[in-house]
Amino acid sequence: MAGTFAHGTKLMIDEEQLTNLTDISGPGIDIEDLDVTDHNSADAWMEFVKGLKDAGEVSIDGNFNITNAQKMMELINASGNNDISIIFPTSPETALNLNGFVNNYEPSAPHDDKIEFSGSLKISGKPELSHDVSGGLTALEGIEETMEEALDFVPSFENDVYEYTTTVEADSTWIKLTPTAADHEITVNGQTVSSGNQSGEIALGDQGSLTNVKVKAKEEGKIAKIYEIIVTRPTA
Repeated sequence: MAGTFAHGTKLMIDEEQLTNLTDISGPGIDIEDLDVTDHNSADAWMEFVKGLKDAGEVSIDGNFNITNAQKMMELINASGNNDISIIFPTSPETALNLNGFVNNYEPSAPHDDKIEFSGSLKISGKPELSHDVSGGLTALEGIEETMEEALDFVPSFENDVYEYTTTVEADSTWIKLTPTAADHEITVNGQTVSSGNQSGEIALGDQGSLTNVKVKAKEEGKIAKIYEIIVTRPTA
């Protein structure tokens, strides 16, 4: 096969997809060239050696909407770096795993076209390429504040099902999850949890609200599997 259609490429920032993108470019990786030419350089040819490597930036363009605008502003104002992945729709998927931060965001509203935005992410450290998918969770259980019974996930948990819903009692203000995946790095809403151990309290929204919880399971050098649980807290 000569090439792969790029449609469906995803940009993930801290396990959450930035949506409505029309172009993802980069990172543009450069290596410094250090001039080591001296009077003894053979036949007066300049000589160079490799210097430091710079992963550069990832540039993005997209269709403006309130969701991606809020996300970009949140990232601009956040402290610290973010986990970034560009996931290409190859078979199997290929992921470029990065670390960095949003360093530019620019909406654009021409009088004769749609509202768009552009932005960039400065990359820190070494990019890692992976194309094998992690095994993922083998079990997922949970409890809520006011009930001793386990949370009822819909549909029932399966390794290759990535979206679930559950409903808690109106008076419950938190849930705890117990994810299992041997030899995986597991995070629940960004907090590390050991396989088979219970997470800390995951705060829920007010009565009548939905809370999204993300569980990431990743084997070293492989693409993470991300599971999303939407928790409904009804009104009393």
